[in-house]
Amino acid sequence: MSMRRVAPKPRTPRASQQLPAAPASERPNSAPGGMAPFILRLQQSIGNQAVQRLLHAAPAIQRRIAATIQRQPKPPASSSAHTITDPEAIIRDGPPTFKPTRAKPLPIGTRVDVLDTQSLGKQTFVNVAEHGTGNVLGWTSNQNLGDVQYAKAAASFVYTAKMKPRKGHADMLPVMVYVPPNFDGKDTDVVLYFHGDAANYTASTSDNYESENPALGMNLPGVAAGGKKLIIAPQGNEWAIGNQHRKSPWDTLQPGDYETIVQTALANLQDDLKLPSITRGAFSIAGHSGGGKALGQATQDLDKSGSGVTDVTLVEAGYGGGENSKGKADGSFAKSFQMVREWLLTGKREKVLRILTEATSAGTDTRHAFENTPAEKKKGNRIAVLGVEGVINAIKAKGLDGKLQATATEVKDTVKRNGGIQLVRTIVVSHAAGGKPQGTIYVFFMADPPRAKGVDKHFGVRNATISDIASGGGTGDDFAKKP
Repeated sequence: MSMRRVAPKPRTPRASQQLPAAPASERPNSAPGGMAPFILRLQQSIGNQAVQRLLHAAPAIQRRIAATIQRQPKPPASSSAHTITDPEAIIRDGPPTFKPTRAKPLPIGTRVDVLDTQSLGKQTFVNVAEHGTGNVLGWTSNQNLGDVQYAKAAASFVYTAKMKPRKGHADMLPVMVYVPPNFDGKDTDVVLYFHGDAANYTASTSDNYESENPALGMNLPGVAAGGKKLIIAPQGNEWAIGNQHRKSPWDTLQPGDYETIVQTALANLQDDLKLPSITRGAFSIAGHSGGGKALGQATQDLDKSGSGVTDVTLVEAGYGGGENSKGKADGSFAKSFQMVREWLLTGKREKVLRILTEATSAGTDTRHAFENTPAEKKKGNRIAVLGVEGVINAIKAKGLDGKLQATATEVKDTVKRNGGIQLVRTIVVSHAAGGKPQGTIYVFFMADPPRAKGVDKHFGVRNATISDIASGGGTGDDFAKKP
């Protein structure tokens, strides 16, 4: 999102004549009462004695004072606002020095309009006003604006969502939003995508285990441009804090937080696009790697919203995911998958749960959520949450045995699918009376996803499947089927 220069910044008065920025209602030639509100603002800012010295100055200086305030740039009548995403958005003096002031930094999440843009060497600074009120906030680095800080993610818009307080973690999350062509806000289907452990939407590279940009790996701008669904991709990793990230701490978010992410995105998008409303359609929720920890609570938050959650996808995310016979989970992944399973077993709409994996050995790596290793099978004290035993375990725990049944089937797939993905197993949950499907778990194996040389299959699966997830390219047996 580019920023255009709206008006030239007037020459800066000498230090003894430095003036505070005045909102439109207090400009000398427009405010009721003429100069009075402006003089009061000066008194509050620089003191009565300093004001008296200015008022007794030569008439030419008085005219210069009034003209300086009068020429303060005004917010554009209609333009996309920007969001402050940096926790250290320092307020600065204006040109030519742009020195930091002692004013409090602009809070994360502040929505601003850019009034003016100027450069000093390799740095760019913007004069901003509060979006909606027009109150001039001052100059700050353009790197504090979300669309600049996260420019490499190439999102249509960047927002921040406020989470409930959580110890040791930031309460504001950056949110990338990708808008499809001809978006009008009607019956808006949403893809909510959760990243893995190394994700950093400011990074210039992707597909690595240190700091990678999922938007680049998945080409989210291109995926959105070719589809009809709105893509919302929040960043849970807190790279801005001491430049250290905390491995996708999605499990620290609380009930309602995922709804807040969506609501923040839709409310700001409606404002930015000047839409009369945005009505919610269906939700597709997907998580890659550590993003699996987000799936459960996100599904619980959003299933009663709009048309509800129609499909959930574990994209190389099936780690852990074990429980005992009493349903006690063995970690954060298992807790998340238990909530996804709860979603699968309840409600009237037929549900689709996909598990995408490249793991070759039974029960290992991202297969652990739906099956045990041979050693675990022998011990017999672990149940895979998303395996057929786990589903049956949950049916019994909910007192639904006799009403719901689950059947697992191994599949020899002959369908040609994008990226060579293969359906290898289904677990169908159906109603005992009449056999009507309640929901189905589809397990897909991707032995050799198409990818660039040197890219791990872990990222290859993600990059090769996002388009089908986002476009709704098949919901069940026909997922990723070639046209």
